[in-house]
Amino acid sequence: MDICIVTKDALLARFLILELDEAGFAAEQHTDFANEAALYLCDLDFYVDEVPEETIGFSYDESKRRRVQSFLHRPIDAEKLRKLVAERLLAPRRHAETNTLTIDCVSRRVKTAFGEVGLSEKELALLLALCETPLLRRAEAIKLFGDGESNVVDVYMHYLRKKLKTVCPGGVIEAKRGEGYALSAAVSVQIR
Repeated sequence: MDICIVTKDALLARFLILELDEAGFAAEQHTDFANEAALYLCDLDFYVDEVPEETIGFSYDESKRRRVQSFLHRPIDAEKLRKLVAERLLAPRRHAETNTLTIDCVSRRVKTAFGEVGLSEKELALLLALCETPLLRRAEAIKLFGDGESNVVDVYMHYLRKKLKTVCPGGVIEAKRGEGYALSAAVSVQIR
């Protein structure tokens, strides 16, 4: 269940459930906060006890707004309801999904929420080296390729960044001028 609607008003609950279902969310009516849910909607005209911090409250009485972080005035505007719920439930998921790379070392593939891409052995070696250190210096990166020319690192880093950009639009690798390369702070990595 995505959403728990805390109210005794069956008609109101039915309206909210139908609106949320239309927006793609699963909701159920309950009379307390005992059920696990990703988000709670609470009828502040009915429920007088303490409410969880992230609850979206609704009431005819504007003064009850201070009990919750997000408030909807009754009668509830369906469009505002759907927008507020989507912001609360979808935004964190999208952010987390788009910034997570899963690296499969055996198949040399990188997966994200936007798809997957195959890497060459040298590209994979560069990416794994980036995962092991906060800053991959050029001299350390050159050692990955033996005693080759120094521009080989730049060439393979270019290939790697270009491939990763297709599956992680925000960018994964940052160039630190005069220092080397680093993974973006917004990226999390899982290695398999």
